[in-house]
Amino acid sequence: MKPIRIVSLVIGSLLALLGFGLLAGGGILGWVLSTQRDDAGFVTSSTQRITTDSYALTSGKVDLGDPGVNRFGDWGNATVRVTVDTVQTGEVFVGIGSNADVEAYLEGVEHDAITSTDEWGGSRVRYQRQNVDGTSTPAPPASQSFWVAQASGAGSRDIVWPITSGKWEVVVMNADGSRNVTADVKVG
Repeated sequence: MKPIRIVSLVIGSLLALLGFGLLAGGGILGWVLSTQRDDAGFVTSSTQRITTDSYALTSGKVDLGDPGVNRFGDWGNATVRVTVDTVQTGEVFVGIGSNADVEAYLEGVEHDAITSTDEWGGSRVRYQRQNVDGTSTPAPPASQSFWVAQASGAGSRDIVWPITSGKWEVVVMNADGSRNVTADVKVG
């Protein structure tokens, strides 16, 4: 066999393998988009029970790139939905705010930040205590003006937010700002 034919065979085989990988990935993405979305079009996580004896639970900083320089490309119509259900009596609050504003609001306030979750059907959420020696009590979260999306009340509460570049945090609290937060949360 001539060397040019061997090189052509190797290159053709590699391109076929690459094409098969792209076809399989596209098939899986098509299956997810056509069968795993809810009526509103969101692919949603399983419900996770969160509970803390502190004043709040945050997502920790979520870096979506610098404003004006979106390293993830055009977000287009991408949105996130956070659904929070009360588990105990009282009202719950869920909000999204800039990382700087949330950190200023919770400065000196004992709270927890999510460090990891089990993926692929797991149900364990891990937290890390922030401001362990904090002695401040937060004002009711809905009274703050910095939230870009927020909802509070009894029962199920949703926020839907068009994704924007920046550094953000999701916060779940009792609506009155008291300790001992427990809620069922899912993200889409």
